[in-house]
Amino acid sequence: MKPRRFPTPVTVECWRLEKAGRTMTTLEVSAMAKAGSAEEAAKLARDFFLATAAAGCGDPSGRTKTEVIREFFKPGD
Repeated sequence: MKPRRFPTPVTVECWRLEKAGRTMTTLEVSAMAKAGSAEEAAKLARDFFLATAAAGCGDPSGRTKTEVIREFFKPGD
């Protein structure tokens, strides 16, 4: 996938988690990009979120896939 207004291809992965009869589906959207400065990195991040939202991916949760998976599979649940 290469959304408009973003300079590199974007990877989209659908993860389906299952544990003890519970299920959860999460969408991971990512891209590889190099920034030469903090300002450029911030602009790339803004452009990425705007481009993926425009492509219909919705709003970011602000959580990483790893955080989501750890919380879903934490002991005691």
